[in-house]
Amino acid sequence: VNDRFGHAMGDEVIASVATLLRKRLRNLDVLGRYGGEEFVVLMNNCNVIEASKILDDFRQRFQELVFTTEEAQFSSTISIGVAEFRPDSKIEPDALLVNADKAMYIAKETGRNKVIVS
Repeated sequence: VNDRFGHAMGDEVIASVATLLRKRLRNLDVLGRYGGEEFVVLMNNCNVIEASKILDDFRQRFQELVFTTEEAQFSSTISIGVAEFRPDSKIEPDALLVNADKAMYIAKETGRNKVIVS
């Protein structure tokens, strides 16, 4: 988006991601921007199946958004990686992020616009 329509439009798309995520997430979930165009969602008391359903609903709603510039109208898609933390596991938070990131890259490499669980 930044390369084709400029950084202002890229910022608008990122803001739309955050707004739509906030609307879809539960009150006990935590949303944070992790990188330029990456977000992290911590979903407390939520198994991986429920999280995947919530995030897939978000993904579908996001692809329906239409953005308008002076030159064109466009839609965008989003690839989502999900990793689950279980209280009995010994996984470190950094490793959990790595697992979610790997799942996101699998989503991108296998066609984009999907939710993948690691």
